[in-house]
Amino acid sequence: CYVYWCIAAAKPTMFASCKAFSVLLLVSLCTFELLRASAESEPHTLYVGLFAPYPDDFFGNDLIGWIGGASMTPGALLAIDEINNRSDILKGYRLEPIVVDSGCSLTSKADIGLVNTVFQSERQVVGLVGPGCSGAAISNAPIVSRPSVKLFQFTVATSVQLADAARYPYTFRSVSSSGAYVDLYLDMIELKKWNNVVVLYDSNRLYYSSTYNVFRERLEARYTSKGLDSPVVYTSGITTDYFPLQEIKASDSRVILAFIGGPLLSKLLCAMYWEEMTFPTYQWIFHDRSVHEFVNKTEDMNFDHDSCPDGHCHCTQKQINQTLNGNIFNLFILSVSNDTYLDGPRKTFKQFFEEYVVYVQRHLNELGLTDVIDYLFGPPFYDALWALALGLNNSMENLNVSLADYWPTQNNTDLTDIIRESVYDLEFQGATGNVQFNRETNGVPTTIEIYSWHYNSTRENPQIEQRLQGRYDNADGFKNFSKTILISDTFTVHEVKIHTGAAVTVYICVGVALVLVLFFHFLNTFYRRYNSFRATSPRMNHIIFTGCYMIIVAIILCTTVYSFKVDDYEDDTATVRNNTNSTDVGETDEGFDVQGFLCNVFTWNIVIGYTLIFGTICSKSWRVYRIFTQTFSAPDLRTADKYLIIFVAVVLVVDLFILIPWSVVDPYYTDDVVNIVESDGVPIRSVVRQCRCKYELFWLGAVAIYLGVMIVSVLYFSIMTRRVRSRFKFTKTVNGLICSLAILVGLDMSLYVVMRVTNSFEGIFASVCVMLLGSLYLFVVFLFLPPLLPFFAEKSREARKPSIVSFLSNEPME
Repeated sequence: CYVYWCIAAAKPTMFASCKAFSVLLLVSLCTFELLRASAESEPHTLYVGLFAPYPDDFFGNDLIGWIGGASMTPGALLAIDEINNRSDILKGYRLEPIVVDSGCSLTSKADIGLVNTVFQSERQVVGLVGPGCSGAAISNAPIVSRPSVKLFQFTVATSVQLADAARYPYTFRSVSSSGAYVDLYLDMIELKKWNNVVVLYDSNRLYYSSTYNVFRERLEARYTSKGLDSPVVYTSGITTDYFPLQEIKASDSRVILAFIGGPLLSKLLCAMYWEEMTFPTYQWIFHDRSVHEFVNKTEDMNFDHDSCPDGHCHCTQKQINQTLNGNIFNLFILSVSNDTYLDGPRKTFKQFFEEYVVYVQRHLNELGLTDVIDYLFGPPFYDALWALALGLNNSMENLNVSLADYWPTQNNTDLTDIIRESVYDLEFQGATGNVQFNRETNGVPTTIEIYSWHYNSTRENPQIEQRLQGRYDNADGFKNFSKTILISDTFTVHEVKIHTGAAVTVYICVGVALVLVLFFHFLNTFYRRYNSFRATSPRMNHIIFTGCYMIIVAIILCTTVYSFKVDDYEDDTATVRNNTNSTDVGETDEGFDVQGFLCNVFTWNIVIGYTLIFGTICSKSWRVYRIFTQTFSAPDLRTADKYLIIFVAVVLVVDLFILIPWSVVDPYYTDDVVNIVESDGVPIRSVVRQCRCKYELFWLGAVAIYLGVMIVSVLYFSIMTRRVRSRFKFTKTVNGLICSLAILVGLDMSLYVVMRVTNSFEGIFASVCVMLLGSLYLFVVFLFLPPLLPFFAEKSREARKPSIVSFLSNEPME
């Protein structure tokens, strides 16, 4: 305006041109000022890397990942939107996420993501939230902690290796480290006064092996300071090919602490089922929440391992649920309620969670998924993002610093230390509870809940359920800890064998039966010319007597085998105690299995003995049926003894076709069966040495089928000939034998089932002996005893007859 006035005053003819120039200049100046003000009001963008594990192919790669990111990332995305909508937090700045698949066990994915996101990017990354897995977080932590980098990493990984603020000064955790779990286990051992604990850990997973190492260090420090022996008697790393279940069985330990997860844990659960190492015989305590992902799934498990029948493990989900029943796991909890007021977003936890679920569903749609493993992973990511934002905001406000030029990997790394102090000064109510970082561990306090699994088989669709057993935190210890967890950790070993009195009783009964069989065999051999014996086919009776002798031998073998003394378990326990770091504990040189051999001999005697007896009875019954039902008078040569012997030989060949493959492919072997009985709170482990084979039911079923066919045939022939003349009583005695055997088998099998259910070893032995001895005495009563009275009568009549010598001498008879 001043220039315009001067020109107009000096030269009136240029007034119009000066006026136009002045207006143009004024408009230009105003436009420039408006653009400058608009540029200053546009928020500066700060980027945050969200490192979380995802399933494969989400980011265009074909690496296998974990689905945990589906619930982690939405928590951070919700926090970013809340912060960007607040005018009093990070004023003049805007947060933008960079979602990265960090993987879990494949730690190289986290490193590659870190390089691509931070070091080879033109975006101003001021911090990382994640990774969500310990392996990936441990991989990134040394990089972000370098003096030339100093990049904040707010992770939710619980690895105890990250609980070292001096080593990883810029790695914070919005959850407690697994060291809190270690303290839980140590306090649980001390509270329960356990002195005989087994510890297993996954030697190939850094998270589990490092947690085990901290457990061992703190255990030794605690018990050494008290002058006590370590309560851990056996430790072992496990791999896919090695589960030390047999070594655990060889000890008297029943409490097992397992630092195991992932696919290896699924295989261990299946092997536990087939080894029958379940509650209440054994109390398993699974670290963290690793076992949770194998509950109530629909997929069966299949893999090869020596612990399972025929080296192949197949477990249904029902069997896995039964394996988990009664065992313990633990997990950190959110120390909030629905009405808890969150300081950052200024809303209640209920409001937060409702919005969080919406973000999760939106993220699942992007992933093409339908559900997440657990919503528990989102709140820690949410609090981690708020902690980073509040730390940046407080540094900017209190110290009047600008974040526009804050590039941790390029310059102003000293500002990172200033922001770090602001993070330590934070204390706010977050979605996980009270957030306040410890200067020594860079973590927050956490409350742990202790759960036990309960398999509810009464439901229409039986499933496993979790039951709260108590809570624990490092400050206050246990709260409302349940007493249902086993009080005692050791077994009182009671070696079960046949009582001497029972064995003597069996031997006496066998002796009486042997005398009777020998007596009747003597009569059958030397008095076979008498009609009472001749009518019973003396030559065929020899085969029946042979079968009786084999059954007597089987009873003696049964009593002898189950009277064996179980090996000294104290020696095995001592071996385990003296080799706590060895993976070969409990292995011994396998010599000749005497008891297993005797069990196979017992089986041969039983099967062949009964085949000889019933095969002979069947052939004799058929002969009676053939003779008394034929319509012609000519003799049938096929009823001669030699043809009956051929029939018995044929059924013996059938026996051999079953027994030989059985003994070669699947022979009996010796196995120790454990039974637990609680007596006044003290568990008593009854160890029984028994004979087992993998497919026993199949082989016994094959034998039972053809023996059953013979018995039914005998019954049929006997019924069809029941109306023969009264002097021929063979069919009636056979009918009585079959009916008596049916009653004996019915009662004895009922007794056997009851004894099996109640795990009564003595009852099982008694039922077997009753079956064998009862059938033996029935054979004596119904097959050998009926001809005895006619024999004595015939003998008496023969004694009263005059001999030919007396008749020719003409001597008077008395």
